[in-house]
Amino acid sequence: MIFLAETRCNKEKRFQMLKNLGFDNTKVVPSVGGSGGLVAAWKSNTVYAIPHSNHRQLLWENLKSLSASVSKPWTVIGDFNNIISTNERIGGGRGNIQRMNWFQQQIDGCGLFDLGFSGSKYTWKGPKVNGYARLYERLDRALGNSSFLTNMADCFVKILPRICFSDHSPIVLQFFQKSFSNSRPFRFEAMWLAHENFTDFLNLNWVDDIDINDALLSLRDSLVVWNKEVFSVIEKKKKHILARLNGIQNSSSYPYSSFLCNLEDSLQNELESVLKLEEIK
Repeated sequence: MIFLAETRCNKEKRFQMLKNLGFDNTKVVPSVGGSGGLVAAWKSNTVYAIPHSNHRQLLWENLKSLSASVSKPWTVIGDFNNIISTNERIGGGRGNIQRMNWFQQQIDGCGLFDLGFSGSKYTWKGPKVNGYARLYERLDRALGNSSFLTNMADCFVKILPRICFSDHSPIVLQFFQKSFSNSRPFRFEAMWLAHENFTDFLNLNWVDDIDINDALLSLRDSLVVWNKEVFSVIEKKKKHILARLNGIQNSSSYPYSSFLCNLEDSLQNELESVLKLEEIK
């Protein structure tokens, strides 16, 4: 299941690739202007509750009822719009201790435990209000029941770098390390057609005086080499920017450093340009 909140994206087609990843069900709620936006893709259950106290209370009561009937491994993951202690926030005004205690009581009442995480401590970057430092909080987390802790001991939670499309960091529950082969089946990439030299490349590498199957195989081999030489720089650049963002957001001085915050904004804008190039792949 993938659930994206505050996508700040009003283009539904950007998320069509989720079906190619094997998710049978998808739901996109476009953003309005520069705020909001939801995307859900699932093979499991997804819940979105309106962030008001009465709706949160009803949601947790339903979760408590559900937890009483669940004996198998169970996880609840996402943006809870709450924190459990003052060390999960920095900046802003004074935290609401009563609300933090209430949230911990709901977790305990469902028999759930925090699964921990690796990555940035604060998963949400809030607005900057006059008179206060910018607010950062750990609103996103993964919770699991005792059966999950016992049977899924090899899983871990990763907080990925926050990018320009949302004020939340993506959260991933990874069950095991995968070793991926470098080999992949050949496929034609739409982005090749947008390259200014593709027509010249095609004219140069297409062979007319041989069997059509042999000509296609020869062209395929040439395209593989050309793609690596011309387009691999996009993937390398994206990984480099994400690594720098991850380093900034994991830095203990990040919330206090205007230099790091400005560098983050610059890198996020640069990443947006790279991702737009990737969209046509």
